Amino acid sequence: MKIDLSGRTALVTGSTSGIGEATAQALAGAGAEVVINGREPGSVAETTKRLGVGGITADVGTAEGAAALVEQLPDADILVNNVGMFVTRPVFEITDEEWLRIYEVNVLSGVRLARHYTPRMAGRG
Repeated sequence: MKIDLSGRTALVTGSTSGIGEATAQALAGAGAEVVINGREPGSVAETTKRLGVGGITADVGTAEGAAALVEQLPDADILVNNVGMFVTRPVFEITDEEWLRIYEVNVLSGVRLARHYTPRMAGRG
């Protein structure tokens, strides 16, 4: 099956390596204009060069980072909320601050971005 995403803009968060990078590569291969995202400028630069896509450095796990990203990319047709994190310690050893960060990255980042992009997507049908 061939999927043609020509003329579509896709944002993939947490996409400088792993599943996010592979997703970005697949979307680009289907013709989408892809924008990757990561927290580290060097990683974003390396991945954009490797894949031939756009990139935005922003920590979408914070309200400020999510706002900075949507300011740079106000519209997208496809949103892949791939960013995520975890802590490799027993659950009761994880601090409240770490739990809050995990929640912000794994949950609120997706909520914040979907809140911005979904109404625009729905408006296009």
